[in-house]
Amino acid sequence: MKQMMIAKAAALTLVGAAALATAPAFAEGVTTTLTVTGKLTPGACNVSFDGGGSVDYGNIAAASLSKTAYTALTSQTKNLSVVCGSATNAYVSVTDNRAASAIKDAPMQTALGATATQVYGLGTSGTGDSAKNIGAYTISMGAGTTTDTAGASTKQAAVMSSTDKSAWTISTTPVFTTPGGATYYSTGASASGSKPVVAKTFVFPVTVKAALNNTTDLPVSSNVALDGSATFTVAYN
Repeated sequence: MKQMMIAKAAALTLVGAAALATAPAFAEGVTTTLTVTGKLTPGACNVSFDGGGSVDYGNIAAASLSKTAYTALTSQTKNLSVVCGSATNAYVSVTDNRAASAIKDAPMQTALGATATQVYGLGTSGTGDSAKNIGAYTISMGAGTTTDTAGASTKQAAVMSSTDKSAWTISTTPVFTTPGGATYYSTGASASGSKPVVAKTFVFPVTVKAALNNTTDLPVSSNVALDGSATFTVAYN
């Protein structure tokens, strides 16, 4: 019988500040950073985001945002690498640690090109009754590139998703992850009925797209710190 191992793999965080000020000047060093580190149990798999896991949106001026509509930011893609000591399956799930702050209305879904069940929260600005949701973002995953025990690399044709690791939905285009941690993502062939591939390493392209609230709701006289946070969990057997 195969033993399923599950471990927290990495914490994905969007931190920094958007310079939402009416004046043209920007606060120094205002960035949006995605920092991800993590390690699975010894002898199993290591996981990390290539290049240090930083997504930098730079300075965001209030003048670039709408007073009434949501503003989508440029998509940023990083590679999620899972490196194992031997050939295995790898299943990735994602949990939103700021779910309560996610803006999920129809205009936000349009801005992000996603549904309400695919939206993650960016945290809040202010406290108590004056707290405002900063925005939302999506995390999408594409088909992975795998390497077998002989060192041969293969670009897989599909990204796969499942809620039970048994019945898999196959897509040849990137899919939005869901923030509840209940869906697993892997990679493999595109043929109907295919199962996730067994490999020693997996590299998944992970794309983050964020959208900010309007300046009527957000304060425009001070910086607003982005506070998105999601935890990646990898199951392997």
